[in-house]
Amino acid sequence: HVGITTAVDGDAPLSGSLKLSFRGAVSEAIDISLANNELANAIDSALEALDTVQQGGVIVSEVNLANGGFEKIFRIEFQGSGVGGNVESLVVVPEHLLVLG
Repeated sequence: HVGITTAVDGDAPLSGSLKLSFRGAVSEAIDISLANNELANAIDSALEALDTVQQGGVIVSEVNLANGGFEKIFRIEFQGSGVGGNVESLVVVPEHLLVLG
């Protein structure tokens, strides 16, 4: 969960980038202005590029809200050897978070 603080209300589309960290490895920047299906693929690719995640070891799916909205919410599921049960937290790297919109 990433908390968002609104500075000024507006209609600008969401833009910017973020990096994710899992088990100490940090992803490349992920462009959050992508369409949701493309963003899900970008998150998946960024996580599977980490040394701490095996190929095919993550499933990223979009969560659709009943009332719609501009939110970009995804379910990230780890699978494969070494990730059964509870796993370490997936972290948004604070110093690499730049979101505008």
